[in-house]
Amino acid sequence: MKALAEDAHVPVMMVTAFGDFETMRQSAECGADGFISKPADLRELALRVETMIRTKRVVDELYAKNRELEELGRFKESLLSMTAHDLKGPLTGIRGFAELTLHKLEDPQELKELMHDILLISSYMGNLLENLLNLSLIRSGSLELDIVPVALKTVVEESLRLLKYELQGRKLELRLEDMQVAADRGRLRRVFVNLLGNAVKFSPPEKPIHVTTRRSDGFAQVLIRDEGIGIPRSLLPRLFEPFYRAARKEIRSVPGSGLGLHIARCIIERHGGRIEVKSRVGLGSLFTFTIPLS
Repeated sequence: MKALAEDAHVPVMMVTAFGDFETMRQSAECGADGFISKPADLRELALRVETMIRTKRVVDELYAKNRELEELGRFKESLLSMTAHDLKGPLTGIRGFAELTLHKLEDPQELKELMHDILLISSYMGNLLENLLNLSLIRSGSLELDIVPVALKTVVEESLRLLKYELQGRKLELRLEDMQVAADRGRLRRVFVNLLGNAVKFSPPEKPIHVTTRRSDGFAQVLIRDEGIGIPRSLLPRLFEPFYRAARKEIRSVPGSGLGLHIARCIIERHGGRIEVKSRVGLGSLFTFTIPLS
C-alpha cells in the first residue's frame, strides 16, 4: 500500500497471531508503524491507533509546510529573475536616450519623440514596481482595502490618464454608465491599468479597445475587449497564475512580468467580485469582471 505516493504516509498497524521477534522485524521492514499480537486488548489497540493518528497529523502538517517553503523558494527565484530581466531593458533604454540627449539633438521633433519614449519607459517601470508592491502585499496576506462609494466612470477616466502615453494614437470605444461601486479606489484603478495595459500590448495600434460598464444583479459589470492576437483555449486556465506568460513567439516578444492579470484577479476577488476571460486566436480577448454596487 505504501508504494503508492498518496498512501506513503498512512500509518499501518500490524495485528497478527504471531508474536515472535522475526514477525515483528518483517512487519517493520514491510512498512508497518505498529505491531500488536492477538488476542489484542481493545483498549491498548485504541490507544495505539489514537497515537498513530496524532503522529500522522503532525507529519501531514510538516509536509504541508515543506511544500509551502518549496513554493516560496520557487516564487522568490521567479521574482528575482523577472525583476532583473524586466528592469534591465528599460534602464538600458533610458541610458541610451540620455546619451543621445547629451549629443545635443537639434531637431525639435526628434527631441520630442525621445522624451515621449522616456515617458513610456518610466510609465512601464512605474507599473512594474506598483505590481511588485501589490504582489508582496497579496503574498503576505497584508493587502488591505479601503472600501468607500466610488464613481466607476471616474476610476475608468483616471486609469486612462495614467496610460495616456501607452494609449496615444489608440482608438477607444467607451460605453460607461454612471454608477457607484463599493471599492478601494486605488486598488480598482490598478485593475483597470493592468487590464487596459494588457489590451494595448496584445492588439495592433489600428484596432480599437472597447470598455463597457453596466449593472448586473447588484454588481457593476466591466467588459474590456481588444481585437488583438487572442489566446488559445488550452492556455486560458493558467492565464491568471503569477509569472505565467504563454509560450508563443508573438507574446514572448512583448515586455511584461506576467503579474498584471494575477494581481487584477486577487484584487477583484478581495472585493467580492469575479473575473473571467473569453478569447479566440486572431480575433482578440474579452475580460469581464464584477464589483459590488454601492
